[in-house]
Amino acid sequence: MSVSAYYTKLNSFNTLQPCTCGGGKALSDRLHQDRAMEFLQGLHDRFSALRSQILLMDQFPNATKIYSLIRQEEKQQEIHSLSFPIT
Repeated sequence: MSVSAYYTKLNSFNTLQPCTCGGGKALSDRLHQDRAMEFLQGLHDRFSALRSQILLMDQFPNATKIYSLIRQEEKQQEIHSLSFPIT
């Protein structure tokens, strides 16, 4: 069986039926939040202050927003290390 055929067959097992009660959206939101939490937990300790700030936000941001915030902090840390090299 080709990879394409195998992939198609596996996808046929994972079909979600449309839900009018909102349960599907709730499940999807939960999965996205779990992925975002997993991303935060895997970060290097140098991002611990920002990680704490994100976890304390009233509205938990999505993974894309979290990535953006972390990337911005990483760039600032890189600039700071270039401005003040360790001797």
